[in-house]
Amino acid sequence: MSDSGKILQIPENPPSFFNRSLTMSSSSSTTVQQNNNNKPNNNNSFNRTSSFKKLITSVVEPKVKKLKNIFLEAIKTTSSSYSNEEAEKSIGPRLAGTEDRIVVYLTSLRGVRRTYEDCYAVRMIFGGFRVWVDERDVSMDSAYRKELQTLLKRKPSLPQVFIRGNYVGGADVIKQLFETGQLAQTLK
Repeated sequence: MSDSGKILQIPENPPSFFNRSLTMSSSSSTTVQQNNNNKPNNNNSFNRTSSFKKLITSVVEPKVKKLKNIFLEAIKTTSSSYSNEEAEKSIGPRLAGTEDRIVVYLTSLRGVRRTYEDCYAVRMIFGGFRVWVDERDVSMDSAYRKELQTLLKRKPSLPQVFIRGNYVGGADVIKQLFETGQLAQTLK
């Protein structure tokens, strides 16, 4: 306690680099500043965002634009291929006696999760339009399954949709038509 009156003096040239007392005096702070001036990019900290932005603009953006253009072209071709006029003039399979309604071949069994989810999604889409749908459950009546196989000439995946007797397609087509707004026009 008797040493509390003494003043600690720091030499101008410290004996070692690891001396922590460099920051305690003004003369040592100028030494630290001089040491920092020797380092490259003293005033500018390492700018991570600029190098990342250069990467994005040179590599990622052209790929994103290319994918965007591909997607937009696909939408244009599908929307033009599913217009009302072409849907009525299509020469695909026709379901006789159903010109005034919507017929959906589906399953109510949860044996295959994806199939059930697709059937449920199509059912909900048509339920949102509040239209009457003739649901033909192929898991409950084998005659519906045989009827669908003879119409499509192959073993079809479920669900399959016929609007006003015209074959429209499966769950993917119905979802796409719903998302683009074409389904509402077809149902009018």
